[in-house]
Amino acid sequence: MISPALQQLFDAPPRDFGPTPLWWWSGAEVTREQLAWQLRRFADGGVHNLVVINLAPAGPAFGARTDDPPWFGEEWWDRFTDTYRIARDIGTRLWFYDQIGFSGANVQGTVTRRHPEATGRALRYRRATVTGGTVALRGAETLVAAYDLEGRRLPVAPDIPAAEGTDVRLVVAVPTAFDYLDPHAVGLLLDAVHHEYDRRVPEYGPDPVLNLGRVCGSVSVVVDGECVGEGFCPPYRFQLPGTAGRLVRLEVTVNNTLALCLAEATPPPGPSRPSSRRGCWGR
Repeated sequence: MISPALQQLFDAPPRDFGPTPLWWWSGAEVTREQLAWQLRRFADGGVHNLVVINLAPAGPAFGARTDDPPWFGEEWWDRFTDTYRIARDIGTRLWFYDQIGFSGANVQGTVTRRHPEATGRALRYRRATVTGGTVALRGAETLVAAYDLEGRRLPVAPDIPAAEGTDVRLVVAVPTAFDYLDPHAVGLLLDAVHHEYDRRVPEYGPDPVLNLGRVCGSVSVVVDGECVGEGFCPPYRFQLPGTAGRLVRLEVTVNNTLALCLAEATPPPGPSRPSSRRGCWGR
């Protein structure tokens, strides 16, 4: 027999489980009036989750003209802030696409121009001829190692001990593009995009998330008398919409649990037995 609470989720699923289409800010001038009208039309049609994405953020792309206003420019941020304000008023959740994958924004290129140390390095292998105890390097190559044609490694400093005109095998390092394996470089990339949202619209940041951790049973979470979520299997993570930075009454009820504890979310547990348990907290 299906749980009545679970049946209710299928009969009236929360907005979080609704469609989340890509909302392209491209193809024509994006105005405040147009965004407000589209937001309300989406909501009227049952769409309460939208992903803001740009097709041509840094110039014409895929047959589309450059986005107007340009992505991440001051006017774009004005539009984004206006949109977030309206979305909150009508109960719509906005997501942002960071333009790092599919995009002509080339954020990575901007980062490496400003921070050359964020450029990756690749190893290349080629043959070369010893001249005057050394070999000629090409462009931005850095010599890593040299080997004779039999595969024996040769010293490279101060000179390569090989006869004039001898062919050797070289391993060289060359600069490539953005270094996704370097934590410092990735930090710069996140700062350029994700943290810019934090700086520009801190009041519209993500809702707090309640993580109940190790729980067995069915869970319901109520904020200020309104149910914000129910769960029937791990992970028990619940977003708390509209609670950032304010004091709320939070109620967590766990039914028919055999868990010895509710992680850090509850007071010290009692004996393990089937039960209904509830806790209230404020923040």
